[in-house]
Amino acid sequence: MLNTTFRKEGVLKGELKTFKKIFSNSKDINLYPIIISVTGDKIVYSPSSFHGRSVVVDYCSHKREYIIIKGCGLTYYPYNFINTGEGDREGLNTFIWGLLTKKDAIQDYKSGNYISNLGILTNQMQAVLELEDVNIKNSNEKAHILQYSVKCPYRLSDAHLLTKKELNKWVNDWNSLKIKQKKKHLVVAEVLFKNLQIMHNNNVLHNAIHVQNYTLSLELLDFEMARTPETPYNKADELDFMGLYKREVFHCLEIINFICYLLKENMDSNELDKIIKKYGYSL
Repeated sequence: MLNTTFRKEGVLKGELKTFKKIFSNSKDINLYPIIISVTGDKIVYSPSSFHGRSVVVDYCSHKREYIIIKGCGLTYYPYNFINTGEGDREGLNTFIWGLLTKKDAIQDYKSGNYISNLGILTNQMQAVLELEDVNIKNSNEKAHILQYSVKCPYRLSDAHLLTKKELNKWVNDWNSLKIKQKKKHLVVAEVLFKNLQIMHNNNVLHNAIHVQNYTLSLELLDFEMARTPETPYNKADELDFMGLYKREVFHCLEIINFICYLLKENMDSNELDKIIKKYGYSL
């Protein structure tokens, strides 16, 4: 049962659809083949305006985890999938707002599992579902759901929309990480650069590190664009992915700067530089 303090603006309706299961990590989990629908009879929650095609559908009290589905259609417009005609010159690979394609859902699921198994705190993948009775205007694409669990339903980017009390609740939970740093932005730096070192040492490129892809529990999310040994890029991109490692250092620095502004801390540049060097990076 989902007892929620989400804002009333984020209460949405969803509709159950028939589906085909593509991946599932357990036979014992509940599945949520839901799309956003103004006429639906299922209540789902959008934690903030930044969650454009994902919603919270349940809460597992004994595990203290929120269940999220991604690819359920737009959360901010009555038409759940919109084909704007954007794509390549041949009209292929058209981008459809609100949609998660089969290819991207599988990439996210497999890459996320691989990165989680390296010991990095991530969302926990549960299933990939193909919805069978969803028609998308001007497209033959099928809708897909990526279902996963998280400790915290809020991203770092959501922080300024929370009350001070709720924000402090999540930030204070960082104490459980047992990181010996007094300033919170340095705690975050330890987590981010350790994660980065683990990924790069294992030939992994996340390729989308920013405040929308870390939760307030510092769980790493969103692996659609990630490269792992199990989910390599195409032949051309495989030649270049290691050249993108260094920019991920700067993406982490941007998050740390965000934390300083969020929590009103003055950045300790000297200590931050020590952390960066400890994990094998230099600028």
